[in-house]
Amino acid sequence: MKIELSKIISPAIALVDVRSIHNTASIFRTADGAGFRSVVLLGHTPEPFNKMGVVRGDFAKVSLGAENIPYAHKTYILPSLKKIKSVGFKVVALEQSETSVFYKKIKASKKEKIIIVVGSEIEGLNKKILAICDEIAEIPMRANKESLNVAVSAGVMMYHIGDQIYKK
Repeated sequence: MKIELSKIISPAIALVDVRSIHNTASIFRTADGAGFRSVVLLGHTPEPFNKMGVVRGDFAKVSLGAENIPYAHKTYILPSLKKIKSVGFKVVALEQSETSVFYKKIKASKKEKIIIVVGSEIEGLNKKILAICDEIAEIPMRANKESLNVAVSAGVMMYHIGDQIYKK
C-alpha cells in the first residue's frame, strides 16, 4: 500500500537506489517478518506495483504477499531523508565507513522512531547521505568478500532492531 512519506511508521527501512526488484522484494518480505512497519523507496528503487496498480509478477514471486507493507516512494534522496529525520526518526545507515560501528551496538526501543538506510549493491551510500545519518552500522566480513548482498545485510539489521523493539 503506497503512502505519503509523512505517514511512515517506525521501525522503517529506506532503500536507496536498490535497482534489483528481487532484492527489493526480498527486503519487503524480511521487513514483514522482522516487524518493520514501513518501507521507503528512494531514487531508482523499484516499486512493488506497476502504473496500473497491479503487483509486478517478479516482485510478488519473491515477496509472497509482503508487498502490502505500507511504503513511500520518492525520487529525491537527500530531501526525503532530511524530512524523515526532521520528524524525529533516528536515521541509521548500514554501510562500511571509517566511522561505522559494529551493528549490534545500535540500540532501538519502542519509545524511539528508527529508520535503517541501505544502499545499492555497487555504490552503497555516498558521503552526503552518511552525513545526514545519526549512526553508521557495519556488519563485519570475516573472510574474502567485502560485503553481503543488500537484502541479506538488511535482514540481519532488521532482525537486530526488531529483536530489541519486540523483545523476542
